[in-house]
Amino acid sequence: MATSKEIAKNRRISLYATVVIVAGLIFTGIALSGSKGIEILFPRNGDILVEGQSYRISWKTGYSGMLCIEGAIGGKDKGILNDCQTRAEQGYWDWNIPAGFVSDFGIEGTDSARINLFLKNRPGISAKSPPFTIISQRCYNLCNGFLILTPHVEKYMVPLCYRFICLKSG
Repeated sequence: MATSKEIAKNRRISLYATVVIVAGLIFTGIALSGSKGIEILFPRNGDILVEGQSYRISWKTGYSGMLCIEGAIGGKDKGILNDCQTRAEQGYWDWNIPAGFVSDFGIEGTDSARINLFLKNRPGISAKSPPFTIISQRCYNLCNGFLILTPHVEKYMVPLCYRFICLKSG
């Protein structure tokens, strides 16, 4: 029969082992969840997209499940683009930017467009693209489909045609 000292020692060992196992599980969970975020690969800052044309929104993630893809302009939500019917593990979704996506606001383009991605059943798991540019088909046509890129003070590429013809800024 075990003495009370031996029983106390075994309890301490048991408690120590439990603490080590639980701490290990917590650390592993934190490490794994940190590596499973969503990273948007396209669009990126400086990308120029045109209404009426198709683009492949792409991302990397360690998560699975249905992903919602949302558009935004100037911080204002433009709604869910894909009806939350894209699998996160797919890594891409083809978006045909509808005519009027920006021009229906009476503007020829914006450099404050964003894409937001989030898991349908876990909206806290999300990613927001950096701002990028969407121009109207009219602006694109005024430029004859040719956009000359030049460095701009905001450290991303801006098409001269878009800047001078469509935004009418100097």
